[in-house]
Amino acid sequence: MVGSMMDVTEKKIAEEQIKKEKNLSDSIINSLPGIFYLYDEDRKFLRWNKNFEIVSGYSATEIITMQPLDFFDVGEKEILTNRIAEVFKTGQAEVAANFFTKKKEKIPYYFTGIASVFEDKKCLIGVGIDITALNEAEKKIVESEKRFRNTLDQTLEGVQIIGFDWKYIYLNEAALKHGHYTKQELIGYTMMEKYSGIEHTEMFTILKHCMSNRTPQLLTNNFIYPDKTSAWFELSIQPVPEGVFILSIDITERKKAEEEKEFERKDKEALINTTTDLIWSVDKELKLIAANKAFISSILIATGITLQPGDDMLKEDVFSLEQLSFWKVLYQKALSGESFTEEIFV
Repeated sequence: MVGSMMDVTEKKIAEEQIKKEKNLSDSIINSLPGIFYLYDEDRKFLRWNKNFEIVSGYSATEIITMQPLDFFDVGEKEILTNRIAEVFKTGQAEVAANFFTKKKEKIPYYFTGIASVFEDKKCLIGVGIDITALNEAEKKIVESEKRFRNTLDQTLEGVQIIGFDWKYIYLNEAALKHGHYTKQELIGYTMMEKYSGIEHTEMFTILKHCMSNRTPQLLTNNFIYPDKTSAWFELSIQPVPEGVFILSIDITERKKAEEEKEFERKDKEALINTTTDLIWSVDKELKLIAANKAFISSILIATGITLQPGDDMLKEDVFSLEQLSFWKVLYQKALSGESFTEEIFV
């Protein structure tokens, strides 16, 4: 009988070390929050994690016989083919697509791929992250923004958003009416392109201050249009992430009414001051509201006092008790709404 013996201690140790490293590798891969995959240039799966089996619904024995494109619906196979080819050509790629499960469910995923070498083979290694919640959140944001914009579109106030490059980003119907342009004529254009010289106005200076310092501003502005017509606006300017948000209210009619009222006031004042009749008015506390020049002059001559609006009309150090009583009765009768005529000698 002939025999031989070999010391395989080191070989056993090496095998145990390899086994430990594989177990550690499997533990790391299976602990990943998404799905993990590793396949070669022939699109043959070499490794995957447990999540891949759970999400796809396929068993390990089924996956080993499948190819990456089997997990995507027909409409997305072309873009996945291109992205996989891109990984092997450039080294990496990424794509958002629906992971097609055994139960024919489509789950939104974000996939990454990096070229690597595994067991002397050029491979693609990557992970996929479920983005269902992210898509739902984005959808809600889009719907919320749509509702918000619909609300802005219906407001009577003008609303516009100007970008940091001074281009129009958004205008509602009221703002378009204020600006005398259509949406197509303004969106994407700068303020300076549409309103020549606007950069030299007080309004633009305030806009720049808000844009650079990110502080809200209020302004009453007489806006001059390219055809030299004008309109008055109250502007509320707020910094927003896109640039500045401008809320505008057309107050042209109110301004005209105020100007007409002021003209009438000055006209009446001029008329009243041309007469030698004494004209004045007092409030319920018997304090002077207003008076014409003739009245002010007569009081100055009689008492040496120059009356001002708000002054007490029944000063005890100026008038006698008899005069105070007399005028108090007259004022009370007038303030009660009674009309009367009284002759007075000054």
